[in-house]
Amino acid sequence: MRILFFICLFAFCVQGRSLNAVRKDALTVGVRKGQAEQEADFISQITQKMKISRYRIVEFGDAAGGESLLLSGKIDVIISGVNNSPNFERRFLVSAPYRREEIGVAVVEGSNIWTIADLEDKRIAFSGGSAVAEQAGKIWSKSKLEAVLSVENAVQRLLNGEVSGIFAERNILTQIAKNNSGKVWVLPNILAENEVVALFSFGSASLQEEFNKVVSVKAESEIDNSKFECQKTTQKRIDNIIFALDNLRKELEQLKRELK
Repeated sequence: MRILFFICLFAFCVQGRSLNAVRKDALTVGVRKGQAEQEADFISQITQKMKISRYRIVEFGDAAGGESLLLSGKIDVIISGVNNSPNFERRFLVSAPYRREEIGVAVVEGSNIWTIADLEDKRIAFSGGSAVAEQAGKIWSKSKLEAVLSVENAVQRLLNGEVSGIFAERNILTQIAKNNSGKVWVLPNILAENEVVALFSFGSASLQEEFNKVVSVKAESEIDNSKFECQKTTQKRIDNIIFALDNLRKELEQLKRELK
């Protein structure tokens, strides 16, 4: 019996090493639908730094769908613009933050909404997880907020006049404005900033540790903070100038219509 026990133990250990080798060689990454292009460069860079030779992207519909895939072992990690939240720590291993995302609002072009104050009594759609919902709740009352399943759904509701604004990450809003040129524009205000993290199952502690090492090395090699803050300040000034010019253009158009 002892001999049989040691044979089984040896086989289990060998199998464990083999599974680890497979995990090291290939990674299955969960990404929310519509965000694969946004995350593709980061996933490619991070897997190279972790010396993982192959990776496969699996898209999921909503946050619950992604979490289900992770808990069932069908994916190894979620890298999908997940905003850090204490709620995740009870169910997953949470990585170190790998970037920060600015949150803003997009509105319909020509809607006479120039500032956040203009949205005070309007309905706002928000797209994102619990962290985005929490940030939105600090600005508008819950009765004015409407959770949507996807960015596409938020855009449709905005263009149909069912909501007056979309509250989401500014990089997503910028893409919306680009795809709907002349119909949607992004207010220059930065309303919040959220830390973006990756999620791992509790059985993937070594993978999470490797990920965190790579992220921390990347953070240490970044340009100095003073230069970064200067760039952010410059960008905000540019946004404000664009906003002022756009207001001036609309006022001129209004004057032209009145003169006719």
